Amino acid sequence: MVEVTELEYLVLCDSENVVKSMANLSARISGVPEGIQAFMDAIGDVGEQWGEVTGYKTHQSEVDRWVKEMGLAREDITRILPSATLLDSGRPGDTSASAQRSFRTAVAVVARAILTDRLRRDFLWGVTDLLRLRETPAVGYIRLQCETAALIGLMHREPAIAPEWMSAVNRDAGRKFFKKWNEQIRSEVSDLGFDDYYGESSNTALHSRVGGVARGYLIGGKTRKPGVVRLCYQELDNANLLVFALLRFLGFHGKILRLVERLYPELDGDRLRLIDRATFFSFLDSLSKKAIELRGTMSKDDILLALGGNDAIRK
Repeated sequence: MVEVTELEYLVLCDSENVVKSMANLSARISGVPEGIQAFMDAIGDVGEQWGEVTGYKTHQSEVDRWVKEMGLAREDITRILPSATLLDSGRPGDTSASAQRSFRTAVAVVARAILTDRLRRDFLWGVTDLLRLRETPAVGYIRLQCETAALIGLMHREPAIAPEWMSAVNRDAGRKFFKKWNEQIRSEVSDLGFDDYYGESSNTALHSRVGGVARGYLIGGKTRKPGVVRLCYQELDNANLLVFALLRFLGFHGKILRLVERLYPELDGDRLRLIDRATFFSFLDSLSKKAIELRGTMSKDDILLALGGNDAIRK
């Protein structure tokens, strides 16, 4: 008999858990795959409609014109314009201030497009972790999504952030960016109404604190041998608890969709009407009603094991 390594066993369990999780969810509420895809489609609609009205080409043309006037090479743009101090920007005929604004705005468009893509990607990564019965990583993605949404809105008002964000690719640049902009980013997170989500997910998933292992130990305690401490790889062992976890994750992302007008103020009413948010909200409403129904059938211990089941419904 071929011995199976722990890693191979975990990969096999992941595959089986995804199939069983979808089956269990579908047995409790219809349209789960479609509901999940509805968020992906809605954010895709946002990116498509917003991308058509950003004016990127106009701003880039202004930069190109300035580069030509100054006799510079294109590679000089990223060196000179992002943080240049314009000593006499009001001088007649001086177009450097305008070029700098256009450069920052153009970069902000690109950065916000990347961040919008990240909203979709991290949403799907979080959902797949839930289907593997790993709630802690999914909670961690919520923290990242808070910051992503904050940056999207902030870069519209302060495009100067964008070139520095795009350049923060190594550790030192990342620290410099954090030190300079973190206070404003955190303020934006708060203004969006995400403080509770940000704080909870940071505490649970992004620091080595007891909340990040509690679920696994509670489940491991059910099957451990006397005197054995066991931390399970999966954190949910009850299909009803998976409903709570999914509701909390999708509920947060529903809040992001409700903030589209604030995060993408360039969108007018006509374009907003082309973004299908209703399908996702309809599914989210059905999921919430199912969670409330299931809560009435569960014991207090089961609810406590959910570590947020009540909060998921309340939010």
